[in-house]
Amino acid sequence: MKRIIIFTLVSLLSYALLPAQEKVQFTFRSHLNDEEYKKPYDQSMGSSILGTEVARKMYIVRNTFTYVEEPTPTSPTPKTIIRKPRIYNSVKKLVSYYEKMAKKGLMPVEQAAANATLVLDKAYSAFYGNSDNFEQFLKSAKKPEQIEEAFKAVILE
Repeated sequence: MKRIIIFTLVSLLSYALLPAQEKVQFTFRSHLNDEEYKKPYDQSMGSSILGTEVARKMYIVRNTFTYVEEPTPTSPTPKTIIRKPRIYNSVKKLVSYYEKMAKKGLMPVEQAAANATLVLDKAYSAFYGNSDNFEQFLKSAKKPEQIEEAFKAVILE
């Protein structure tokens, strides 16, 4: 009986003395004032249920993260190459999630658009920074809610 009590006390004390887990944060320099990012909306940028601002930013993020590799004799079809695929695919998944939530009426369109805009801004800035740690963190985030938490941990300077 004494052993059980001692073991319980030791485990409780060791748990209480462990340092609290720090909240993860990722800091990137803001690139939101770049001329490329301020391009005005036009019809070729597509559309979104969340509005023209989200469609414009998604178009710019898509063009920033991807490029088309021209065909070669050994590979006759053009290939789309994604730079920083974890960030890009996470953004696509999260924007799609916000669109679905707005369509189903589970989230107001204005809030979904604001959330999507914030995520797109952070992703655009993360593209130009050293985002290795952020990408590793996104690797474990599978659900949209987890991805959303990862983007909330991003701070733009």
